[in-house]
Amino acid sequence: MIFSRPAIAALCATLAAAFPLRAEELIAIRGAQVAAEPVTAAAAEIKKETGLEFQIVTEGGSAAAVFGIAEDVADVALLSRKMTPQEQAAWPDKAFHEVQFGKQALLIVVPSQVWDGGVHTITKDQLRAIYEGRLTNWKTLGGPDRKIVFYNRDVRTSAWEMLMFFLYEDIRKAPPSQAEVLVEPSDVTTAVEFNGGSISVLEYAAPKPAALHALGIRLQDGIAEPIAKDVATGRYELSRDLIIATARKPAGKVRRFVDFMLGPAGQAYLNKTGHLSNADLDAK
Repeated sequence: MIFSRPAIAALCATLAAAFPLRAEELIAIRGAQVAAEPVTAAAAEIKKETGLEFQIVTEGGSAAAVFGIAEDVADVALLSRKMTPQEQAAWPDKAFHEVQFGKQALLIVVPSQVWDGGVHTITKDQLRAIYEGRLTNWKTLGGPDRKIVFYNRDVRTSAWEMLMFFLYEDIRKAPPSQAEVLVEPSDVTTAVEFNGGSISVLEYAAPKPAALHALGIRLQDGIAEPIAKDVATGRYELSRDLIIATARKPAGKVRRFVDFMLGPAGQAYLNKTGHLSNADLDAK
């Protein structure tokens, strides 16, 4: 979703008033929901290891987060993408600093019955047709003669948001789905494992039973495999960067926060929330 600068300014002003800073060791954070997940999960350990606390607001997503650090409303922006050249140019007096602290990726998962029946890859168009209910039998895709059962993800989850961006490039273009909705990754693994014709999307680092199989994404020039190497290079497009951005080179309490999230303790929370850590990406 694209916000105008006046709209973002009004939003940030409202949020700043609603969440006033209370102490020297408090960090104001704005960010995209998905990028905030590992930070929120790490809150207790961040306080224990660094003495820092934070207020985190996700309304407005990455665009509002960039505006927040640019206008000194926030100390840190957590983004689900790199800053755009237009954002960089809008505040020429700022020496923005960005660092990747992980990646979000989703697996397109099917049960053994579908995998053993011959379906190992899928195209974006085919997945879109399944989501819209236009493809209804695996036989059409070279698989077994089974009804396709698509499980959608809850609209409040970053998994749903990312799937819609992947299929439609703009979540506002996504048609409503009549499919059953699943919230937690554990709901996905259970539903797909025990329904022989099913398909859904699952967080990359979520526990996955042996009876679930991740499909490759078939491209014009080959197959993007659901592996760290293809995620790291961007070839596997059902993924996006997780970025920590600041208005200047981190120092003081902000540096302590960034160092924690880039260190082993902070990186562990990427995997705990279903994402890839920098170590996962470097192991390509």
